[in-house]
Amino acid sequence: MTVARIAIKDLKTCLRIYYTYPEIGSKEIKELFGVGDNKVCNLKNLVRKVQIEKNIMVLDKHSVNTETAFEVWGIDIGDIERRVKKLEKLGLYETEEAV
Repeated sequence: MTVARIAIKDLKTCLRIYYTYPEIGSKEIKELFGVGDNKVCNLKNLVRKVQIEKNIMVLDKHSVNTETAFEVWGIDIGDIERRVKKLEKLGLYETEEAV
């Protein structure tokens, strides 16, 4: 199950959140999409339905599983990685070493 894609605010932020947090909460979702509390709640509820179907447990009742969330939200992390590498190669994104 996936939902209509929501634009992420920044590709590198997306990668950082995906690889840093096994579970994400409201703060990370707001940072990822730049949305308000109501949208965050709706997004988390969509993920929770899939977590129940797949019997995926989380440690914090206010969080959702990151990998499942990205799947439900239609975010292809491999595609994001390729885009960041290409942007860095073209000089349109600063590499981490240059920051």
